[in-house]
Amino acid sequence: METKREGEGQTTGSSQLEIWVAAHFNRLQELACDEAEELPFLPWLLTQGPVWALLFAHRQREGQTWVTMIYEKVALGDVTTSSGVFKIISSLLQMMHWAQTHFRPWA
Repeated sequence: METKREGEGQTTGSSQLEIWVAAHFNRLQELACDEAEELPFLPWLLTQGPVWALLFAHRQREGQTWVTMIYEKVALGDVTTSSGVFKIISSLLQMMHWAQTHFRPWA
């Protein structure tokens, strides 16, 4: 998760997340002993002021190299409204469920 003030640092925040995701994938590859056909999708959060967004990253083998794919962001909600807060909480609960049911057994 990366947070930035509203109207500031969106490019920097995305770059920081990309570096962290690449490092996370590198560590997962080490743990998998480079035997995994594919690594799991990783969700990541970006907040820009009151607005929360969800992005996904995936690493797959293309020939002899691994390629990290980053998919477009999906708006989760805005913490300036109660309905936006509920949407964010609901999304976070779904991510927790995914972590327990899909990611944890993989790891």
